[in-house]
This record gives sequence, structure tokens and C-alpha cells, in this order.
Amino acid sequence: MLYPRQTPSADQRRRNEVEGGFGSGKRNYSLDLIMARLAKGAETSIAMASVVMCAEKIRRLLRLFFVTIFDWFSA
Repeated sequence: MLYPRQTPSADQRRRNEVEGGFGSGKRNYSLDLIMARLAKGAETSIAMASVVMCAEKIRRLLRLFFVTIFDWFSA
């Protein structure tokens, strides 16, 4: 159970994580450069950037997994 004093900090941590994702998308995946004329075009650009962000995260996790396995076998 969260006490009233702890609730804002838990909410703030969750918001920081989400905002960090938006900031990363703006810096690394050019979400700040979207200038689509139609709403559908902007939605498509944002969706494609989020797919690439997820694929990059999966790639990093797989690389970590395989490096760990390789180190385990070589030891």
C-alpha cells in the first residue's frame, strides 16, 4: 500500500519514464522534425518511429543476451 506521501513520487517516476521516451524519440529518431500536412501522415511518421524505437530496444537486448551466452561458453 502506498502512503499519500509516496504516491506523487511514484507518479512522477512513471511520468519521467514516459517523457524520457518522448525525448529520446525527438533526439534520436527525428520526431521533432515531423511536418506532415495531413493528420494521417503525421500518425504514420510517429508510428514508424515508434516501431524503429522498439526494434532498436529488442536489438540491444538480443545483443546483450548473445554476448552473455558467448562469454558463458568461452569461460
